[in-house]
Order: sequence, then C-alpha cells, then structure tokens
Amino acid sequence: MSNCASCHGGNLQGATGPGLQQIGAKMNKEQILQILENGKGSMPAQSHISADERDQLATWLTEKK
Repeated sequence: MSNCASCHGGNLQGATGPGLQQIGAKMNKEQILQILENGKGSMPAQSHISADERDQLATWLTEKK
C-alpha cells in the first residue's frame, strides 16, 4: 500500500495520481484489475506484486464507494 500512497495519497485522497476514495463507484473490479496489470497513463503496471495480491487490491478498491 505504501507504493500506492506515494502517488494516490495516504488516505487515497489523490496526490500526483488521482484520488481513489470512491473508485469503486466509478470502476468495477475487472477494470481496476486491468489497470493494475497493464498500467494506464503515467501509472505503470504493478508487476512487482503477485496476481493474488493484485486481485485482493482490486477487490478492496472496488469497495471504496
């Protein structure tokens, strides 16, 4: 999570990257997982974490509504 916080903020409020506090209201799990796996814009793919960890992260972010 500390890697995410460097761009998305400690409370997911946004910093150099967009805020994620309500990302689950805007994107579904599959969309979030695709971004984690492939990257988007200036956000690189999160290949340093396992597929299981990416899945867990996508599930957690989907709950942010």
